[in-house]
This record gives sequence, structure tokens and C-alpha cells, in this order.
Amino acid sequence: MPVGKGWQKPENCITDPAKAKKVFSNGYGMGAVLGVSRPQLCSLDIDNVELSRIALASVGVDSGRLLTEEKALPLIGNPDARETAVPAPRRVRPH
Repeated sequence: MPVGKGWQKPENCITDPAKAKKVFSNGYGMGAVLGVSRPQLCSLDIDNVELSRIALASVGVDSGRLLTEEKALPLIGNPDARETAVPAPRRVRPH
């Protein structure tokens, strides 16, 4: 996990791959600032797979497809849960 005040502010984000490699090869934690990422990402943190499948289906989202989507970035965490970052649908992007 990143440390330091304001790491998540857009002006403090590391966007240069060479700088990122230098910083994060020293054992520092990394965090993604999803709201300013390009493409814009959103995080999906599922603690109960079956209940989330029902809830997401009620609003027309196929959670199985979402979690296995080619553009999804699986995140490591609880093996009984699922966490991923996916491109944000246009309808939820800020204007």
C-alpha cells in the first residue's frame, strides 16, 4: 500500500514508466488512482460471489463475464472473494 500524504492526488501520480520502475523496485507499495486513470477504471470488490451475482444481475450486469473480461485486471486478495479493476462504463464516467 502506498504511503505518504496525498499519494492519490492526480498531481502526485507517477505516469512515467521508467520512474515507476525505479520507485517500485525498491519495495514501495503501489496504488492505482482509478478516477484519473486512462482508460478510467473502477474497482469491483466482491466479498460474497453468489450474492453479488444476484445483485448485479438485477441491474443487468453479468458478474461472471465482468470478472473474466479480457480488459479486467484481477487483483490478489481473499481466495474466497473476487476483486478486479475494469474499464468504467461510459454511463458512470464523470463529465
